[in-house]
Formats: sequence, C-alpha cells, structure tokens
Amino acid sequence: MPSITVEFFKGRDLEAKRKFVDLLTKATVDAFGVSPEIVRIRLVEMERDGLAKNGLLYCDRDKMKK
Repeated sequence: MPSITVEFFKGRDLEAKRKFVDLLTKATVDAFGVSPEIVRIRLVEMERDGLAKNGLLYCDRDKMKK
C-alpha cells in the first residue's frame, strides 16, 4: 500500500488540496500499477515557525525578504 506524506505551509484552500490529492493519487496509480483504493495520502500543514532552512525559521526568512 503506497503511503505518502506531504508537508506544506498552512494557507492552501480546500479545493487546492482536493486537486492535489486527486492528481497525486492518479500519478501513484500510474507509476506503481496499484488500485487507487489503496493509496493513502497524509497532508501535514505547518506554521512557518515550525520549519527552518540554513539555520533560519521560515517566518524569519520571510521578514528578511521584505
């Protein structure tokens, strides 16, 4: 059973998430030759203060860009 976890920042609307999981499911079915009923997708929404890159939280990186 393919199990996919996707992490992203909060703020995407429900329709965008629906489209994403539909496309990701179809791609998984195509790539692995499995039934869509067994494809699991877990969406993990994070705050921008919950992830860092190169020693900086994303919320702080945003402030630096302004």
